[in-house]
Amino acid sequence: MQEEKYKYLELNDDDYAVKFNKEPFIFKHSLESCSLLSFTTLAETILKLPKSHVYFSSGNVDITANLDTAHKLFKPEMTLQDAFANIETSGAFVMVREPESDPVFKELFSDLISDVKRFADNIDPGLHGFKLYLFIASPESVTPFHIDRYSTLLFQLQGHKDVNVWTPWDKSLISDFELEQFFSFKEGFSPELKDGYLDTAVVNHIHPGEAVHIPFVSPHWIINSAEVSVSLSIIFNSKRTTNIANALRFNNWYRNKFNISAAPVNNSRIQDAFKASIYNFYQSVA
Repeated sequence: MQEEKYKYLELNDDDYAVKFNKEPFIFKHSLESCSLLSFTTLAETILKLPKSHVYFSSGNVDITANLDTAHKLFKPEMTLQDAFANIETSGAFVMVREPESDPVFKELFSDLISDVKRFADNIDPGLHGFKLYLFIASPESVTPFHIDRYSTLLFQLQGHKDVNVWTPWDKSLISDFELEQFFSFKEGFSPELKDGYLDTAVVNHIHPGEAVHIPFVSPHWIINSAEVSVSLSIIFNSKRTTNIANALRFNNWYRNKFNISAAPVNNSRIQDAFKASIYNFYQSVA
């Protein structure tokens, strides 16, 4: 398979297909040459985006902090504009959700979707729910330990970072019950890093022109180097991961309804699809 079929990704499909959504892997990309994604241009563009899309917090947080509430609990005493103007020393962490809402990102977003589908749709069919995230962070900023409800490709554009990723579905690290609660959006709940596991992650050191794949439900945390960091991620789900997500929600509903634990997910595709269909039907009539 030839790499030239992609606009931005540089992948050998045969090498990476067996790892997709099973383990992290590093690959190359050409996004760092895109002028739209330079720090200066992004800083100007982000200031024009709806405030509801921009999460601004301190990057000087512990890896055990709750990512979902960090932008509220660790909000810097400065404006976003000031944080960008002093990004080397402001200790800022800026996360932008769905920057593609701005037309300037439309073509880039479309090209990345095409690249991802060409690579992964035959491996894990039915890709959907594509979204972009932008991250601009001061030196040594931390993204706390967390899991996501989607698969991720994280592209480094400026600076260096260590992306610490654990194998998905390690139940000694995150239990079935914790996954079910997390996917059911239990208020204030986020899986926590257990004692003794910090050094068991795979450390993926990436620099501009490199990206890392973070599998669906893989726990991870990130620390930037002593440089300003700019990165972009594209997230998505597949028919399979959506079935898993809804099967986890079914299990949570079933336990709450009958006080009985259902069989764990990700052991049978047929069983997961059946649970997902029941959950979807229940949601449609509830």
